Amino acid sequence: MPSVHLPASPAPSASDSSSGPTQVVVDTEGKSYKLSDVIGFGGQGVVYRDHTGESVVKLQRPTSDANAGAAPQGLGLRRRYERLRHLREVVPEELPLVLPTAVLAPPDLGYVMPRVRGHRAITTLLRPDPVRDFASWFHTDTGGLWRRYLLGARLARAFHHLHSLG
Repeated sequence: MPSVHLPASPAPSASDSSSGPTQVVVDTEGKSYKLSDVIGFGGQGVVYRDHTGESVVKLQRPTSDANAGAAPQGLGLRRRYERLRHLREVVPEELPLVLPTAVLAPPDLGYVMPRVRGHRAITTLLRPDPVRDFASWFHTDTGGLWRRYLLGARLARAFHHLHSLG
């Protein structure tokens, strides 16, 4: 099955269909994911919603190598994704972490995660909305200092547990 090719630079829009001739990727267990709209992007890659709406697929941006999945850097990333996927077996369910459920098969490089409903990127709590006045953004939109404290404590607990695993 042909792989999805990501653009090397500018971020695609949700309506951009130039990501390749095929919008399907396959994980290492043989399960196919038909990619839907782009829900996020950054320096590492592009995040797509799958057509069912139940999962998201992060595709790593290719390196300068024509086949990033076979490049040494790609192999290192693939191993890292496999380790992340196996964390699901040792991380208690009460920890607020969403971990990969599958790793994409070569030549694609990336992983699959369950979609979190109602998710807001943590950056929305860190950077003020330039359209809103600061007080409204800080207190109403983001929950204020107390919410930040609680989220920070939950993150610290999760990272402490992960680091204790080695």
